[in-house]
Amino acid sequence: MFKKLKTIIIITVIYLALAGLFLPHSTFADSSSVVETNYFGNIQDDSNGCGVYTILALAVDILSMGVILAAVIGVTIVGIKYLTAKDNTDQTKKARNRMLEIVIGLVVYAVLYAGVQFILPGGHFNGSSSCTTISDEELAKIRAEEKAKKEEANKKPSQTSPTKTKKDNKTDLSKWYQAMSYQARYMKNAKYGSNYKSNYRKSKYEGTCITYPSTALQKLGVIHKDTYIWYNCGISGTASSLIQKRTDVFQVTYPNETVTQLYRKGKIKKGDIVFYQYNSCGVGHTMIFTGFNSKGKPLFNTFGHSGMKTNNAHGDGSKKVKMLIHLKKTSL
Repeated sequence: MFKKLKTIIIITVIYLALAGLFLPHSTFADSSSVVETNYFGNIQDDSNGCGVYTILALAVDILSMGVILAAVIGVTIVGIKYLTAKDNTDQTKKARNRMLEIVIGLVVYAVLYAGVQFILPGGHFNGSSSCTTISDEELAKIRAEEKAKKEEANKKPSQTSPTKTKKDNKTDLSKWYQAMSYQARYMKNAKYGSNYKSNYRKSKYEGTCITYPSTALQKLGVIHKDTYIWYNCGISGTASSLIQKRTDVFQVTYPNETVTQLYRKGKIKKGDIVFYQYNSCGVGHTMIFTGFNSKGKPLFNTFGHSGMKTNNAHGDGSKKVKMLIHLKKTSL
């Protein structure tokens, strides 16, 4: 029995290792954060590797269904043998031993399955994924646009030699994406409450939609600790004066157009902070734009009554953006 138990454990571990065959075979597209996979299409990632973890979680689910199916078949066969054994003591004993082996196998797999909760970031049992897929046509279009932009940039003659100042003025938002990602993970279990003025070290306990982008900006270091930004029929918050003053770092606009309209005109980019206004001043929502899903709906990183959401197709995406903040640089 112990030899069979050892065999079950070895087979299970090998199967989980083979799940690595489902890993992405290509690289990330610069502007779309897309992971190409051999079997599951093109997964739009959130820069935290959620695409990879989604595929691994799917592989574990497939394995689990196989184990459950095998257990059901095994129990059925054992039951038939047990019922037909009659006075055959040897057959009855074998049926009982086989049933015990099936139970032990299920317990072993349950322990391994529970371990996945600690292997996959965010846990496998949460049942949520911020990853979305895009079609091959959309991916090809994105790459074609990137190629066209590169070719156009190469055609423009350089009138002056590049200087340190010009290089620093280029928009490199990798640190901003890291700060957003860090803060999204930090606020994963935060509760919705009135403590929106909290800094990024406290924001995991409580906050509102204002808290997430404000504390991410604090984490980046472009606004001061414990300051925040929001929209109240105009730019508001303790960080508003700094943001308006530092035009070399922040670009503040009041477009009054939807995200889709802004994107078509090239007036919004991934990582921009969007502010919505409802019926009256003081009531609105604040989010960070992260792109579009396969259905063309805008995606956002946002914190609200339902908690922290990344790459979420929020309903406010169809409303008009009242204020937009774009980072030109990631340092003051």
